Amino acid sequence: MGKSQVEIEGWIQKYIRSVLETGSDALPTDTDWTDLGLDSVELVIMAGVLEDDFDIAVDPHILIEYSTISTFSQYLSDALNQKT
Repeated sequence: MGKSQVEIEGWIQKYIRSVLETGSDALPTDTDWTDLGLDSVELVIMAGVLEDDFDIAVDPHILIEYSTISTFSQYLSDALNQKT
């Protein structure tokens, strides 16, 4: 089932806040993963969790190409909507 970019952004923000143990404030969606505090190991883990939660293959390398919450969310939303 397809998901909107906004839904995916919300999921990613919640995930990052839980990993980094930060407050409930919204994270900037146009900031690179590393500037948000995620390293390459955490991106690989996040790709696996995304696969499980959204039932779609996520190559961790795609997180380098789409290196912000906004750009990756749009990519994933498009991929999910093509799947349905």
